Amino acid sequence: MKSTIFVSLLAILLVAAPSIFASIRVTNVSNEQAVKDYAMSVQVQPVGTNHVGVRVAFVPRGRLATFSSAQLEIGSADQLLVSARLLPEVKTTNSVVLYFQTQPANVTISTLTLYYRIDKGYPPYDAVKINVRDFLASE
Repeated sequence: MKSTIFVSLLAILLVAAPSIFASIRVTNVSNEQAVKDYAMSVQVQPVGTNHVGVRVAFVPRGRLATFSSAQLEIGSADQLLVSARLLPEVKTTNSVVLYFQTQPANVTISTLTLYYRIDKGYPPYDAVKINVRDFLASE
């Protein structure tokens, strides 16, 4: 009886193990690499009197050829103000456009994590992460 329970618990653990230890590999990408690899651009324009619109456009090639969605985070690791999933405004074979609005001061503390589908692994996604401020410094 005890061995049956032990074997059952072991089987459940083996089935659940991939979901327990699963993680998405996130690679930080510099603005130079993002421009070179994905023709990425970031534009910031005033919207109304107190906000700016941030438009991120890139060509879905290389790792981002299987782009699925993006995660916007505004803040720092110890004080996260906003975390939201972004779906593209435009998604074609030649262009992906993401857009969000925020206060001007928040642009420099904004990061985007771009998720893309991979062939093997669980979960079946990896990601690249960009800091919006890196693009602003190069303009």
